[in-house]
Amino acid sequence: MTKNISDSKPCFIRVLWCDNANIIRAKAVCVDEIKDQEVSVGISRAQQGVPVMYDGVVAGCGLDPVGEINLKGDMSTLTPIPYAPGHARVMGDMFYEGKVWDNCPRGFLKKNDQRPSGRRFKC
Repeated sequence: MTKNISDSKPCFIRVLWCDNANIIRAKAVCVDEIKDQEVSVGISRAQQGVPVMYDGVVAGCGLDPVGEINLKGDMSTLTPIPYAPGHARVMGDMFYEGKVWDNCPRGFLKKNDQRPSGRRFKC
């Protein structure tokens, strides 16, 4: 079930993703810019190649700062942020050329959920 943006009356929606260094990152979008209840922002492919130790792309990872992927907000995860009045957040799915990007952590987990139960990762 999709939540309606107007229900929580935020000014900004933060689209969150977890990068390969296990850091939660976000990009904010003004609610006035959102069309048809869909939140979408562009981020550099290199965002998945930034390590914890420094703010640069890991050499040889194959992810460069040229070109973007599309980060689409999953509106079923829309949640007001209690410590930031006027802000809400959604989890983002990474898309490249219209398909879930191979480096998308949520996409990876969703694929795992579709595997037979004996072949799934266990937490």
